[in-house]
Amino acid sequence: MLRIPVDEAVVEEATGKLNGVLDVYEAMLAKNKYLGGDKLSLADLHHLPNIRYILMTPKASLFTSHPHVSTWWSDISSHPAWTKAAALSDGAILKQAQTAMKGMQISQFASFLFVFVLLWNASSDL
Repeated sequence: MLRIPVDEAVVEEATGKLNGVLDVYEAMLAKNKYLGGDKLSLADLHHLPNIRYILMTPKASLFTSHPHVSTWWSDISSHPAWTKAAALSDGAILKQAQTAMKGMQISQFASFLFVFVLLWNASSDL
């Protein structure tokens, strides 16, 4: 990776805060399929890029230790539009776009790309 010094105190503080949020989500998702109720919404979609990134870190267990959150993640991350957007972000298209869109954060671009693919496919499953 980047060999940037890590402030472990900051990481642990953020981990505690995220775990608290996931506890709330766990309770919500015990009652509903999605964060906003029974239908997939922007409340769910907003989380896709950031959770995907976190799951690539040693903190992935925060999500897998919450069974309802884990099930929710499996559901939302398997949506065809997201799988296409994620595949694009792993390939050369994202690298080219990053160069062209300097200053835009990667999570913002991934969200934009997801919505673009979603609209492009005119998915009626949402």
